[in-house]
Amino acid sequence: MRVNDKRKFHGTYSVPNTNHVATVHGKFKHHDEKAAGTLKLKGSFVGGCPNADTGPLNWTAKRAGT
Repeated sequence: MRVNDKRKFHGTYSVPNTNHVATVHGKFKHHDEKAAGTLKLKGSFVGGCPNADTGPLNWTAKRAGT
């Protein structure tokens, strides 16, 4: 995934052999020690969730060892 000069990134990914799509938006923070953004999942999921859409879900990740 490309990161622009403002340390932001985004992408949309299809899961093979399903109708699932994941959309990720984010930005690197704190001298690139942390990334934060949103994740959105769409598709039909097992358990009776046809045409599900989670809407944007917040996420964060820290660099290992920090």
